[in-house]
Amino acid sequence: MRIPLPLPWRSGPHVRGLWMLCCLLALLSMGVFFLNSLPPEDPDADAILSGGLTPEELAATGEDAPEGDALDQDLSLALEEEEKGRHAGLIGTGDTAGGLLQTWLPPKDVHALLAACEPVYSLDRIRAGQPYLVHMDGDVLTRFEYEIDGDRKLVVSRPDGTFAVALEVIAY
Repeated sequence: MRIPLPLPWRSGPHVRGLWMLCCLLALLSMGVFFLNSLPPEDPDADAILSGGLTPEELAATGEDAPEGDALDQDLSLALEEEEKGRHAGLIGTGDTAGGLLQTWLPPKDVHALLAACEPVYSLDRIRAGQPYLVHMDGDVLTRFEYEIDGDRKLVVSRPDGTFAVALEVIAY
């Protein structure tokens, strides 16, 4: 009588280890494929941004040299916007509409705005990362916009002291 011997290559912890190794290799190869599909970095990006001119050539044209840091430009544009009464931003993680709006409105007006929005779009559903825009006329909030998704935005205006709420299609 012949006793069948177990086939060690068909079962056991080493087979699971081989499967895990194969899966890991497959994931790594997909990552390499993804990284290779990205466009290469352009070493001449600074030259393109400055119009391809050296600082000396730029000075000879009489134009101001571009600022080296894009963040400084964005900050200066944001400050200009705030001076004009427009405050733009992104909803942060953990932000609430009430907490956000209390920057520009007293508590009773925050409550009135939230109540006016409820039938159209509840601001309890705001999501982190979504943009908003606040328009001020002096110390009075005149308009609040919240981008719900890529197609729609909630617009709250204050034409006669009460809040008017509407959903608008975003025009690109």
